[in-house]
Amino acid sequence: VQLGTITEDMAGIKAPMFDGTQPCATVEDLDIFFPELDDPLFKQKQAQAKSVCAECAFKLPCLEYALKTQQLGIWGGATFSERKRIRASRKRKPPG
Repeated sequence: VQLGTITEDMAGIKAPMFDGTQPCATVEDLDIFFPELDDPLFKQKQAQAKSVCAECAFKLPCLEYALKTQQLGIWGGATFSERKRIRASRKRKPPG
């Protein structure tokens, strides 16, 4: 497996492989990607995580991985709730 690329797990789900150069690798507090609802800084942490994702070249592969695996937290710049809406809208649209 080459780091910094995409790899498939045993179920065939493509997962981003991070090589440490992605913006999220430099974040000291990874909790910003998993803010607790009762945290008074919830919205601030969520916005901070989304801004990190916004500048990442792996944003789309990361988002697709989270959509397929139902990860918690912010992945690819989207929250769990936002990804739930994305999945629902994809189910409503006919392929093609």
